[in-house]
Amino acid sequence: ISKEEEPKGSGFEPPKFPKPAEIVAGFDEHIIGQDDAKRIIAIAIYNHLKRVNNPDIDGLRKSNIMLVGSTGTGKTLFAQTIANTMGVPLAIADATSLTEAGYVGEDVETVLEKLLTVTGGDVKLAQKGIIYIDEIDKICCRDNLNGKKDVSGEGVQHALLKLIEGTNATVKIGSGHEQKKVVVDTSNILFIVGGAFSGLERIAAKRNSKGANGIGFAARVETLESKEAAPDLSSITIDDLRNFGMIPELLGRIPNLAKLKT
Repeated sequence: ISKEEEPKGSGFEPPKFPKPAEIVAGFDEHIIGQDDAKRIIAIAIYNHLKRVNNPDIDGLRKSNIMLVGSTGTGKTLFAQTIANTMGVPLAIADATSLTEAGYVGEDVETVLEKLLTVTGGDVKLAQKGIIYIDEIDKICCRDNLNGKKDVSGEGVQHALLKLIEGTNATVKIGSGHEQKKVVVDTSNILFIVGGAFSGLERIAAKRNSKGANGIGFAARVETLESKEAAPDLSSITIDDLRNFGMIPELLGRIPNLAKLKT
């Protein structure tokens, strides 16, 4: 067969996107340290891009990310760097302002409104973007002083569940007579949530020391230095987050847990 007669291929080329090691290298240019978190996030981004660019592949779940770290550890910077790495728009929201539908405050759909504002109303571009929800720990269902569960944030978590999992949400854009409703598919929007989770390290420590409490030589001594030391989040688990007040259904939709060091 001559060169001119050679059969041509389908012309399809698999989409090219950075490998995890390349993503980590990009992080290194903007963020110092946090090597473990960088690797976890890089793999999550890679899997997200693979899923978005290969919709016919079954078994690829959404690679939503949870960032756990004290104030000042760079959670927002990570979200901004991820958006820059992927070249997609980023919207930042605060979980403390969100409420259940029908209550005074912002409905969870307002996070999509923020993303549409960033994209200038471009729905297709927004559907490829990233939403970072900060202070997610503030809507956890915690025990109050009376020993009863504070369920004020549980409803918000359930409301966020569908958005994070992937749904068609109706969102209002514009204002006045120019206001209109658009439908946004959140299936390919990467959701990143972050929080300090103050006190989470004590839940982990209690779990790790279960059965070790006692008196005399077996007692664990808590010194002034240990009280003032920076919280150690290295050993926290998904179960610790559930005990802190995150509902299991929401945790199941956020499979990647990155712990940021102080």
